[in-house]
Amino acid sequence: MRKVDYRLIPILGLLYSVAGLDCVDLSNACVAGMNVDLGFNVGDRYSIALLVFFITYCLFEMPTTLLLRSIGPKYLLNGLARFEIQQRMSWWYLIILFVSAFGSILAWAIVKLNGAHGVEGWRWIFM
Repeated sequence: MRKVDYRLIPILGLLYSVAGLDCVDLSNACVAGMNVDLGFNVGDRYSIALLVFFITYCLFEMPTTLLLRSIGPKYLLNGLARFEIQQRMSWWYLIILFVSAFGSILAWAIVKLNGAHGVEGWRWIFM
């Protein structure tokens, strides 16, 4: 199992972190001037745009939770000791923590591209 852990956890952690960066990108772009350019400072427009990112999370998390309740976690996590699960989860969240801390710094650096090729800085965040 250790070979699988060394290969699988970094890749899955990176993929999950990229998904987390997508959620944070909207707030970083808002701080960089997207609110004024797109008119998100009027009414609930920003909240609605933020909601679009979380609709898929809500749609896919509910069936997984219901499945977990009906068949139980012992069938989904078959053959793993409690210590092994806790160790994998700690590595998982450690990767996500470092990437999310790096995300705001990365957004700050990307916003510095403001005006390059005629594109506003907040638009570079989404490219």
